[in-house]
Amino acid sequence: HDCDSRIQNDIATIFCFLSSHPKHLDGVFGVHIVKAMLHLVSFQDNDCSWISALALGNLADSDENKKMIISCDGIEPIVALLQETNSEKCRSASSRVLRKVALLELGVSYIIKADSISSLLINIRSSSVDVKVESSMVLCNLSTSSTAHDIVATTDGIQPLVTLLSDADGRCRKLSAMCLCNYSKLPKCQMDIVKSGGVLMLINFTKNVDNDGVKYAITALCNMSANREIRSFLLHDGILDSVRELLDDFVDVEIHRALVAIVYNLSSSAACHADIINASVLPPIHAICKATDIICRRYALMVMCNLSSNSLIRKSVTTGGGLHSAIILLESEDFDIKRYACACLINMSNNSVTQSMIVVHGGLPSLIKLANDDSAELQNGAIVCLGNIAANESNHSALLRHGALELLVKMCSTSSTLTSAREAATFALCNFTVNKSVLNVIGKVGGIRPLLHLMLSNNNFYRCLASSAIRCLSYDQENWEFMCQEEVLSCIVSSGENDDIEITRNTAACFCNLSLGEGKRTFITARCITEIIALSKMDDGECRRQSIGAIANLAESKETHEIMKSFLKPKDLIGFPRQQSIDVNREISRALSNLLATTIFHDDVLAAGELASVFDLAMIEDSECQYHVSRCLRKLSSIHSFQQVMVQSGLVSLFALLKGPDYNTKKHAATALRQLCEGDNMLKEHIAYQGGIDAALVLAKVSKNELQLLGIASLRHLSRNSNLKRVLVEKGALEPCTSYAPWASEGLQRQIAGLLANLSENGENQGYMVARGVTQSVLSLVHSKDTLVKQDCSRTLANLSSSEQNQIAVYRHGALDCFLSLAGSTSDVICQRYSAIGIRFLVSNPEVRRNILADRTILSFGDMASSDVVYYKRAVAASYASLSLEVDSRVTLAKTFGIEDILGLCRAADLQTRRDAVFTTANLADTSEIHDIIIKQGGIIALHQASCECGDITMQRDVARAFSCLVHSQSAYEEVLHKEILQTIFKFSQSSDILTQRFAALTLCNMSFSKSKEELVENGIIQPLLFLARFPDLEVERCASLAMAGLALGSFGNNKLRLLQGGGLGPLLGMLEFPDVHLQNCCLLALNCMALGKVDETKLQLVKEEAIHPLLALLKSSGDDVILGCLYLLGSLAEYEVRESLVGLGCIPAVVIASKTDNIEIKRAAGYFLALLAEQSEFHKELENHGALESIINIASTADCECQEYGSFALAHLSGNREYQLQLARMGAVRPCVSLMATNAESKHYAALALLRLADNFENHLIIAEQGGIQALLRLGRSRVVSEEVHYRAAITVGNLASNAMKTLDKRSAELKEKI
Repeated sequence: HDCDSRIQNDIATIFCFLSSHPKHLDGVFGVHIVKAMLHLVSFQDNDCSWISALALGNLADSDENKKMIISCDGIEPIVALLQETNSEKCRSASSRVLRKVALLELGVSYIIKADSISSLLINIRSSSVDVKVESSMVLCNLSTSSTAHDIVATTDGIQPLVTLLSDADGRCRKLSAMCLCNYSKLPKCQMDIVKSGGVLMLINFTKNVDNDGVKYAITALCNMSANREIRSFLLHDGILDSVRELLDDFVDVEIHRALVAIVYNLSSSAACHADIINASVLPPIHAICKATDIICRRYALMVMCNLSSNSLIRKSVTTGGGLHSAIILLESEDFDIKRYACACLINMSNNSVTQSMIVVHGGLPSLIKLANDDSAELQNGAIVCLGNIAANESNHSALLRHGALELLVKMCSTSSTLTSAREAATFALCNFTVNKSVLNVIGKVGGIRPLLHLMLSNNNFYRCLASSAIRCLSYDQENWEFMCQEEVLSCIVSSGENDDIEITRNTAACFCNLSLGEGKRTFITARCITEIIALSKMDDGECRRQSIGAIANLAESKETHEIMKSFLKPKDLIGFPRQQSIDVNREISRALSNLLATTIFHDDVLAAGELASVFDLAMIEDSECQYHVSRCLRKLSSIHSFQQVMVQSGLVSLFALLKGPDYNTKKHAATALRQLCEGDNMLKEHIAYQGGIDAALVLAKVSKNELQLLGIASLRHLSRNSNLKRVLVEKGALEPCTSYAPWASEGLQRQIAGLLANLSENGENQGYMVARGVTQSVLSLVHSKDTLVKQDCSRTLANLSSSEQNQIAVYRHGALDCFLSLAGSTSDVICQRYSAIGIRFLVSNPEVRRNILADRTILSFGDMASSDVVYYKRAVAASYASLSLEVDSRVTLAKTFGIEDILGLCRAADLQTRRDAVFTTANLADTSEIHDIIIKQGGIIALHQASCECGDITMQRDVARAFSCLVHSQSAYEEVLHKEILQTIFKFSQSSDILTQRFAALTLCNMSFSKSKEELVENGIIQPLLFLARFPDLEVERCASLAMAGLALGSFGNNKLRLLQGGGLGPLLGMLEFPDVHLQNCCLLALNCMALGKVDETKLQLVKEEAIHPLLALLKSSGDDVILGCLYLLGSLAEYEVRESLVGLGCIPAVVIASKTDNIEIKRAAGYFLALLAEQSEFHKELENHGALESIINIASTADCECQEYGSFALAHLSGNREYQLQLARMGAVRPCVSLMATNAESKHYAALALLRLADNFENHLIIAEQGGIQALLRLGRSRVVSEEVHYRAAITVGNLASNAMKTLDKRSAELKEKI
């Protein structure tokens, strides 16, 4: 308190320094010190005041010190210091103290009371930056008080603050923005800011990102944008452009909040909507919808909600992410966000495109969830939105998937739901009813009953809306069960009594729709028929049409006819067409066509002569009437009792309908024609000759598939009549078939295939059909998946293949490949059968068989052979059998393709298959090259099993035939012999079938010439052979005799004796008496085999059995082979001591006669027999008596060595008998002997012996000499190969000849002399 200014300055300086230290702030400076410091502040010296204010400013950093300053009444002196105009430092220091004290709410009120605001406003205009900064900060702190707001507003304090926004110092600008942010909360201040040009300055302030405090400026603008009167100024000054740029430049949450709030405030005015869109603010708004800050999202959503309420800019809001953002925010945890999201989607969903986009972007689940929320506000908004979405039919399926329909029904049925929500749910249900695919679902979830309740409303609009919805629901048959209940029908009936014509029409339409349900027609008829008839009598044409349509629908059920008969007569319906409109006539004709479906109304129609009227209706030039009349005819044509009437009086109308332009009419008329064609043969012929074929052909040639089908179906039915098959082909029934076959539908394929199959049954048609390309058409049809088509195709091809003249062409067209393809693909029995038949037909042709082998098509037969289908096995077996008929193809068939398959088929269970397989094997066995293949593949066993398992004669015959060929192979022979197959062959030999016996006999015959003859005999072959030998068949007897010949031939045990002991001789001798030369040869061969050898018992037995007589009889035969056999047998017998019997039985003359033949073999056999007899001198006389000497000389004179030997042998023995020496020489025996002696043959010795013996008779010497015998004897004497005895005899003989010659010469000389 000293008055010395220097002391005071020093004290103030001490206080300032001490207070600047933080630890001195609390508990150091007391109240008396603060008061002292305040005293110094009031001192006149500016430096002392300034330093003291600095000290107080330091102390004000502590809240306790702030309160101390306030309690010491320090505010007023400090405020007074603000007015010190001469010291900027004092004003700055005092402002600094006030700034800190203003941080306390208490301090704010004291500062305001001290009238500091005006001084502060003056100070912010100061040239000192510190003063402006500190003053601005005080004003900023004071601006939190509403009292300060009023003072600033009344003292025109906004202007300096606005001006401060453009200050060079950034702190001032920031503080100014902060002040304006707070002061802009008052509408008065807001307008002052506008008037002061603060809007543009604030906007410009925000554009400088370097400015600290942009957020305060933005907040100020946000506050101002809440004022409707100022929004136009904001827009004018370009706030939206600034907002858009700031949204892109800043990431601060508070800034974003303020910016979005600005846009929201502006969007609250419809006048600003276009500016917002044009300023391109929406993209950043959409982006903010995805921000993490809830407030930002909320404001952004509120902006879109406001903007989407404007139909002019709704599309712009929806696109670019607005819709998607709103859908996403439905899932927000914030209640307000969800509420605004619902509101936004409600606005957006007023457009059909947006409705679909909500569904596409996944908004339905969230809306469904909100509709189930406990909040009535959210629930109502979600339901309204769902109702809007349901207005788009394309969204219904998605709504159903998410359970929206059930939710709406629940809302309609829950009394606790708000009335507005129930109404919205009901309207949404009505929206659903426009979608036919959803109607059944509405009924299932119980949506009909709420609509019925609405139908009973007093509000006529609601009733009309509900009746329309009920009408739509009645279109779906799944709703009929519920809607046909008593209470529902009663509700519908009651609605029909309304005066509103729309409701009445809807009621009639409901009856018409519900009557479509077949199961409820009887109930509807009994309950509502009178009401329906009453509706049909109304003046409104639509009501009449719908109600008569209901009658027509009810008449579709025959059960309703009895009920309807009491109320409705057909003549009444038929009488209507002349009085009603064309629409009603159509329904009447339809009702009539339905009523005629039963006989209940038939009598009424016929009694009144109304059937003719029905035919007359066909002539009305209305397509629908003609259509329903065609239905009448179609139904009548299926009733047999009316077919005659229809054919006699209705064909003209029927054919007229067929010529009409309407497709459906022609279809039903064509169906009627087809049904008429199904009648008996007489009816078919009547229709055909009355133009039915031409009409059907016209139908078959139209472009519509169904009419083509019906036309060809009619032709197919007619083609079942045998008398019409050829007529149909002549009239051109094949042309549509061949034309449509490649592209025909399944039904048309079936009819074409059936028609072609029927026509192909006529033999005259088959060649023409093949020539017209039917085969190719059938082959194109056979690929159909329809089993019936395949059946008929296979039948057609089988029929065409049955004609031999078509088989080559059909094969070349690919029929066989088709059959094989069917065999590998179909399981249908009929297809299998016809395919098998066709294959058998084709393979029966020789040229086809050759092609099959050349094309290697037969490789496909293997799959059929292994199939379980019996028809395929039969076909393959038959095919192999046919192929095996070609000798040239057997080796190829066996080696390349199918021997294993063939033998496998021999074991098949089916008899026919086994027959053909065995037949094939037998044919193959006829070729020796295949024997080894058959045997290696087990053919013998397979054949044996086939014959043992079945007693079929045909199969046994072929097995026997196969065995007869195979046993030529040694391996087959051994297999037959050692595997008990021989007993089967024995069994075959006793078969009742003659061919089986023949082949069995041939088999035994072939086996008998093997090396194992003794085993055959041991196994009992003799008895079967004896049985066969007695069988009255030449072939069997021949084979049996040959078999016995084979057994007897050679030295194999005692087979000859066993044959004789077994009685084999008797049958052979008996067979000799048969006139068949071949049999005689076979028997003679057997007898010769038995007679050959050293077993004399056989020869003796032959003689005892009187075998000579048939032999002598056979010698008289003209057959050389038989004669040879007889002579050979006689020669064999002559080897044994039965010669006398042979001579006694007259064998010599028969042999002599036989020897005169030119056959060298016969000469040999005869020479051998005669030589054996000549060996015994007692037979010489018989030989002479029967002219055998001349035969022997002739035999010796032949050029055959064997004959020469036999002849020379006989002459050697005969010349030993002196009684015949001269006779033999005179008969010419010398010359052959001389000739034989000149050879080196064995007969040379017998000839020499004969000549020597002949020379013993001197009377023969001259003959011997004349025939060159002397020279022969001389050569014999000189020969070194003869014995000395022969040399001696030759020499004696020559000497005798010489002696006899001299005597003869002397005698002749004496006789000559006497003559002389």
